Amino acid sequence: MSFIWPFQSESSSQFERVDQGWDLQSTAGAPVYAIADGVIGRSNADPGGFGNDYPYEVLGTVPQGAPSNTVYYGHIHVDPSLIGKQVRAGQIIGYTNTTSNQNGSAAPPGWLEIGFAVSGTGNPVQHGEGATGAGAAMKSLLTGAAVGPGGAPASGPMSPAETAAIAGMQGGVQTWQQTSGAGPAPPMSDIPALVDYIKQNFPDDAWLLNVPEVATTLEQAVSAGLTPDQIKAKMQQTDWWKHTSQAQIAYDQLKNQNPEELNFRDPGSKANAVLANINSVAASVGLTGMSPAALQQVALQAMQYGWSNQQIQQHLGSMVRVTPNGAGVTSNDMALLAQLEQASGKYLYNPTQTMLNSYAQGIASGRMTMDTYNAFLAEQAAQKYPSMAEAIMAGATPDQIVDPLRTEAASLMEVTPGQVNFISDPLYSKILNYTPPPVGGKAQAPRVMSTSEMDTYLRGTDQYGHTQGARDSASDLSASILKNFGEVR
Repeated sequence: MSFIWPFQSESSSQFERVDQGWDLQSTAGAPVYAIADGVIGRSNADPGGFGNDYPYEVLGTVPQGAPSNTVYYGHIHVDPSLIGKQVRAGQIIGYTNTTSNQNGSAAPPGWLEIGFAVSGTGNPVQHGEGATGAGAAMKSLLTGAAVGPGGAPASGPMSPAETAAIAGMQGGVQTWQQTSGAGPAPPMSDIPALVDYIKQNFPDDAWLLNVPEVATTLEQAVSAGLTPDQIKAKMQQTDWWKHTSQAQIAYDQLKNQNPEELNFRDPGSKANAVLANINSVAASVGLTGMSPAALQQVALQAMQYGWSNQQIQQHLGSMVRVTPNGAGVTSNDMALLAQLEQASGKYLYNPTQTMLNSYAQGIASGRMTMDTYNAFLAEQAAQKYPSMAEAIMAGATPDQIVDPLRTEAASLMEVTPGQVNFISDPLYSKILNYTPPPVGGKAQAPRVMSTSEMDTYLRGTDQYGHTQGARDSASDLSASILKNFGEVR
């Protein structure tokens, strides 16, 4: 009996531990080859975290030094079309997992445990006998094995063990048909009858008839008389199933089998349960301005793509908008916009609409925080007001630094402190960007005015001339002139 290495190539990097079987590592989705001639079966149990659709192979004889004539290929997916059929050494019988182990355990993608079953055609197939003896026997058997597929099915009469294995597999299909009352399926030549048969006997799979990529595969599997478990395994081997997320598959199944679960008008629908969570996530981060229609769309997307709460928040954040509104801006999240504008005011910085939109989305999605925005404002303010840079970088805000000037200016100009706008009012913004006269012919750097400089500057403006203080000063000056020089008659 000749043996074939189970992968397309062999290297020492594939060799892992030896216990009940021999653990080997290949790439995710790699084909797995039969190591010898035999008959392929499919386990319906999960010993040791192998999954429920891994193959085993019944060999014609018991290899020398092996505990049985049945080889198991753990952690991989069997090719359903080979179940119950004879294969040649080197023929592809399945594929390694592309993500994680079939039952979600720690076995990595591309993993294979190959070993001997406890007994002949037993199903479920169990680990080999002994703690490590069976694994060592398998390693010894494969050492020096040829590399490369054999390809063609074996010819010639089957051994008694192979015949018994096929009879057992066929018996399983017949038992399912008898217990379910399904009877034999119509042939592929009668598609309408076959479709009706699928809808009646495979209601959990019938929705796949609406998926063009797998409908024919489903029809062929049912027509061939496979059991429900075998049909499921067949579907999972299609390209559509392999490249479609489980969340999308579940969503499509709901859409085709139970569309009422996607109806937001039904208070008890699954869609409404997901929507309640969407609203909760939105409220937790202050996103209160979203329209009901927009949130419903997010709920459907969350179901389709299997989003976590973090992903939901990120998507909601991307929907925040800060848009122009006359001379200012508005937002569909006014609470967040108010926070941004309040912070901007403390740093005497006037951000653009684009900046506000970018930071609003970043904060709402959880990628940024208000501390991120404050750090940006501090950097901008330090550049804009270099004379205050040291104090700003030490933690003070420009608004705190110039508050005494604001109070003094408000008193002098007879306005409220809130009306002293150092950011966008040219009258007051000049106070923070004052360039003193040259000293000794040397230009001076811009800085904040001193209190006396500001007093002199503001008293010289037209606006000051309309204040009561200015009128009182003028009246006092007139009275002083009359007193000193006499009234002119």
